[in-house]
This record gives sequence, C-alpha cells and structure tokens, in this order.
Amino acid sequence: MEKTVSPSIKFSCYFTESRQGEHFIGNHALGFIVSGNTTFNDGNNSVTLGPGQLYFCRRNHLLKYVKTPETGGVFRSISVMFTQEMLREFSLKYGFVSGGRQPESPYQLLQSDSMLANYMVSLLEYESVLTQPGSPLLSVKQEEAI
Repeated sequence: MEKTVSPSIKFSCYFTESRQGEHFIGNHALGFIVSGNTTFNDGNNSVTLGPGQLYFCRRNHLLKYVKTPETGGVFRSISVMFTQEMLREFSLKYGFVSGGRQPESPYQLLQSDSMLANYMVSLLEYESVLTQPGSPLLSVKQEEAI
C-alpha cells in the first residue's frame, strides 16, 4: 500500500514482499528506509538497504527493486520527489545554480547519520497532515529536504 500525496512525498507500507519489475524513475527522489529491506538493481550493480539507510535516486533511469518486510512486520519507507519544475523554481527563489552532471549511477547511498536522515524521520510525525490533498505543508517540507 502506498499513500501518495502528489508527486512530492510518498509514505510506503508493504506487508508482503513486493517485486515490481523495472521501474522508471521520472523525477529525482530522496528515500529513507524506516523498516524492512529494499534491494536495488540497475543491471550492473545490486545493493540492499535496511532500516535507517538514506539514498538518492536520479531521474530518467530504470531500476529494479524488491521491498521486503521485516519478519512478522512491515516494509516502510518515505520518499520525497523533486520535479524539474520544482527544482527550477527553488533555484530561482534561492539563487542556487546547478553544479553540472554528477556520476551516472541511478542511485547513490547517503550518510545515514546525517541531519538529512533526521529530517526524513521527522516526516513520520507529519504523515497524517502530509497525506491530505492540497496540504500547504507539502511544498515547505519538500523545500526543507533540498
């Protein structure tokens, strides 16, 4: 089950293993594993992430993934998506300029003991508010992630 608010913040919860084949990543996404494990495979490399791990997925890539719940539990994750339009607006608003293209891997593991990981955990407290259509808090929380 996935509660999608818009293309911006998604809270995922699975009670059984989920294999969805190849998934096209249309927007950049920041993800955090709350419980269970997920395995990414980009056709060249495979990595398994567990609770507390933070990652970034680049847009316009294909990625296979398997979401596996904890034994007797659930798989939960949080994803914050960034459309090109949202990133352009943020750039104009705050004066940020792109640093150019980064490595081509479709995913990048991030430091799990960072302020960004703490931010992702804090989103759990806002889940009921963020899953309301049109919540004004969505864009605020999305900008905070950047």
